Amino acid sequence: CESNDLIPNDLMVKYYTLRADSGFMLTECLPISERSLAFPGQPGIYTKEQTLGWKKVVDSVHSKGGRIIAQIWHSGRACHSSFQNGLQVWGPSTIAPRSKVRRSQLFHEIPHQMTIDDIKLVIQQFKQAAINCKEAGFDGIQLHCGTGYLIDQFLRDSANKRIDEYGGSIQNRTKF
Repeated sequence: CESNDLIPNDLMVKYYTLRADSGFMLTECLPISERSLAFPGQPGIYTKEQTLGWKKVVDSVHSKGGRIIAQIWHSGRACHSSFQNGLQVWGPSTIAPRSKVRRSQLFHEIPHQMTIDDIKLVIQQFKQAAINCKEAGFDGIQLHCGTGYLIDQFLRDSANKRIDEYGGSIQNRTKF
């Protein structure tokens, strides 16, 4: 679903509620920060307003007997600064994907290689997103660790060329 103000809306309440009889469902990917949007209009889980918006969705799904799990993520280098209010794209290394940004005709930008402080900030943002998911009443949380987004980027030696504690060996690459 898409939201111009990045807050879950009534259409999303309807969308998820109509699927409540499936037993349990997984949400779309929920950005953990303004810098983690991969597409325009992605409703996140990093502000109070977004958390309250997701609470409406969750409460409606629960009222129909369904269960709903939040999938949280950070897009890392797999996005464009124009989707993030001009904020520079972050990644484990300064290597851009060789494709166009999904749902656009834009080419990927060379990301800023995350500093240790950046990494600690993103880890804290994942933690806060999990807290926000709990406050919204989600039945569980799934970390999106695949398909070329930030966690996957740290794991892949083709995207992670770091020479510090977060790069090199598989043990270091999994530290993030």
